[in-house]
Amino acid sequence: MSTKESYFLGDEKSDLRIAVLDFGIKKNILTCLVERGAYVKVHNAKTSFEELEQFKPHGYFISNGPGDPAPMDYAVKTVKQILAAGKPLFGICLGHQLLALANDIPTFKMHHGHRGLNHPVKNIISGKSEITTQNHGFGVDPKAVRANANVEITHVNLNDDSIEGIRIKDKKPSQYNTIQKLHQVHTTAGICLMSLSGC
Repeated sequence: MSTKESYFLGDEKSDLRIAVLDFGIKKNILTCLVERGAYVKVHNAKTSFEELEQFKPHGYFISNGPGDPAPMDYAVKTVKQILAAGKPLFGICLGHQLLALANDIPTFKMHHGHRGLNHPVKNIISGKSEITTQNHGFGVDPKAVRANANVEITHVNLNDDSIEGIRIKDKKPSQYNTIQKLHQVHTTAGICLMSLSGC
């Protein structure tokens, strides 16, 4: 699912450079990042943190992708290294789950995965509901999230109260992610990018 060779998108003169770890990223997510002014380098999923750093990114994006995140030790290791370096980090779907695992929050296979359109998600920060597109069968453990003093819940699913987004409290700028998909301009992932760029 991941790219075999790294590639670039956007204007290389941009003030915002984002390193993307590709676990099966959708083209429209990259389009949305570029439309917001980012210069993006897309890397293979198993790229080392040291190699990612050579791009000198302002932040990191951990992409969506299929499957169970729990066996992906190599990815969790990389996310932990990004966190330890204090770099801005955000992710969608699988990226959300990997960030949870990197903070010792386990994931689980959902009884009913979230598939398709019109999933209502409450943004705890704004108090507004967002209508999302989703396609995932794994979630993050809500009890473990609530027990972790360094993790803040930012989004919850209004259908089943599952955790849709978290923020790491002791990171500045915040490590922030969401399970939702970036298919439209006004999705949470767009807010993540604005946060990353200091807006």
